[in-house]
Amino acid sequence: MRCFYCGFEFEKEKAAKACESCCCAKGYHMIRCPRCGHEMPEEPLWVTKAAAWIRLWRKKI
Repeated sequence: MRCFYCGFEFEKEKAAKACESCCCAKGYHMIRCPRCGHEMPEEPLWVTKAAAWIRLWRKKI
């Protein structure tokens, strides 16, 4: 994932660790950037797959 605020790229698992201590973590569908702490909605799976495909396509060019 990429943070909308600071542009930092990170894995979803690292973001989940940032929110483990929160009492709302189980029913909360937001992701927190481990770098700046900005919270954003969770990225849909189709967006993640499309971004990966585009990165692979750009490498081939």
